[in-house]
Amino acid sequence: MEHPGRGAEGLAEIFEKGFDAISFEPVVLALQQIAVDDFSKQAVKDGFKKYFISGTEPEDRVFYRFQDKTLFYRHNFSNIENYTSERVQRLVQLLEKNL
Repeated sequence: MEHPGRGAEGLAEIFEKGFDAISFEPVVLALQQIAVDDFSKQAVKDGFKKYFISGTEPEDRVFYRFQDKTLFYRHNFSNIENYTSERVQRLVQLLEKNL
């Protein structure tokens, strides 16, 4: 699939920016909101060990899960819409509940 006005080579840049914005930026921003003092930083350090990303969307459409000190993000990568603030709020709620 080609982006209008670009060859296939141009898609790599779009994918890279979209992947970072969808998969990593919300996690970083959520952790910054949570880890505001020594106590919360220690809770994050002790309780959050891994981040697992999958391109397979779950049937129940719950894209973020936290279990066994691991944050799971499952979503297909067909949509590069950036809903960062919504993702950040979902992550903050999930992490605060589980850490």
